[in-house]
Amino acid sequence: MIQRLGEFGASNVAGCVGGPDMWEKGGLSVVTTPFEPSEKDCIDFLFFVHDRHNDNLEAARQYLAWELNLLSQLDAQERGALNPLTAMEAEIL
Repeated sequence: MIQRLGEFGASNVAGCVGGPDMWEKGGLSVVTTPFEPSEKDCIDFLFFVHDRHNDNLEAARQYLAWELNLLSQLDAQERGALNPLTAMEAEIL
């Protein structure tokens, strides 16, 4: 990922290797805040689909619906950059 950012012209890029255990061993402070922010304030975590890979068909369906809805939220510039495929009528279930 860092190399790819460099390919796009980013020059001041850094990354974290490992995970919290490795960071602590390296002397970094790791703080866990399981209740901050509150669930209603978590705008970047989908609580309703956390087990979509554990044979929970309803969670998988909700996730797919959420993901497909993302396309409708793109503006013209974003659509142009992403160039998403559109389903042909025969492909729509």
